[in-house]
Amino acid sequence: MLFSSFGGKGLGLLSSVLVVRLLSTEDFAEWSYYKSFITFLLPIAGLGMDQVFLRYSFIEAVDKVKLKRQTFSIAVFSGVFISLLGALVIFRIRPADYVNTLLLLFVFLQLITTQFNLFQMYYFRISNDFSKYSLVVLFSSVFTATALIVGAYINVETMAFLAATGYVIYYCLSPAKVTISFKSIKTITKERLKYGISIGLGGVFNKAIFVFDIIYIGNILNNQELLAGYKVASIIPFNLMLVSGAILTVDFGDFVNFNRKELLSYLWSYWKKTGLFLIPVGLLLYFFADLIIGALFGLRYAPYGDLIMYYYLFIAVVIILRSPVGQMLNAMGHANYNAIMTIAQVMLLGALFIVPFEITVVQMILYFTFTVILLSGLQLIKLLRL
Repeated sequence: MLFSSFGGKGLGLLSSVLVVRLLSTEDFAEWSYYKSFITFLLPIAGLGMDQVFLRYSFIEAVDKVKLKRQTFSIAVFSGVFISLLGALVIFRIRPADYVNTLLLLFVFLQLITTQFNLFQMYYFRISNDFSKYSLVVLFSSVFTATALIVGAYINVETMAFLAATGYVIYYCLSPAKVTISFKSIKTITKERLKYGISIGLGGVFNKAIFVFDIIYIGNILNNQELLAGYKVASIIPFNLMLVSGAILTVDFGDFVNFNRKELLSYLWSYWKKTGLFLIPVGLLLYFFADLIIGALFGLRYAPYGDLIMYYYLFIAVVIILRSPVGQMLNAMGHANYNAIMTIAQVMLLGALFIVPFEITVVQMILYFTFTVILLSGLQLIKLLRL
């Protein structure tokens, strides 16, 4: 799992470096702006059916193939609807400098095609076949990274289209395929549908913290160059979540039956593991941020090196607190509580858009960090009281 995660994220980082260098600042800023909404909408694009497939396969003696067909069918049809609706909304609210509608459509195509990748991975995950799961993670990353690099050499529209369709191409080459069934959609239980929507809505609000910053810079500060620089500064810290993601993915099935003593023991072990890479990486970024950005992404982005450390602190809080407690609550059936916390998060973050003054990017990152600490602390209290 760690090897495939490092390999996949390594390829992602390599493709990001080349994309930043190949695209103009304007194209990279507009692509980043649209791409941030994909992160935001992806949890609800499939109505949370990927999580329904994952959780109910673990706790019930069900026909996993049948459950996959049902949830996958709902996810694909929902993805088509959400992608069209989302593209229309973003078309209406995007900044005046962003006029590439074809790019917008190609980026939002990913809301549909990502479902193919998610269900393929989860099928092996619930079968406890992490070798095949890891291969899907790695090789789908190869397809996506190749699509981004090849596309960026041509133009930004081609890059977005190839990146979106890469998931489907890899899915078609894999033996773990499933047909779409209209009949199976009608038979989903209310309990599963409710759980999926709760997870989806919680995921949307949860991801708000990774999109509200882009919206604030793009729409309120209205600074295209700053948006591109901020996005570049966030690439390395953001990719640190691959390690925690790999650990929590493997352990998710165990969380379902944890008691309080096991929770505490697991959290302590998890914090020790994550500290092994957070501390040295933090020191490296603190002393050499400007050099790293200049060497990887080009000297035009070197002035934004001071943002790396602030964003790193934000990501460290996410890794240490937000990710483990959120995953545990979901696995133990408390998705509704997570949804409430993420709604509160959206309200706190949304306050930035109605206050009668502007804040700097550094102040914005710090505000996001303290918001995560507050709400994750409440989630931790809930977890420890179960």
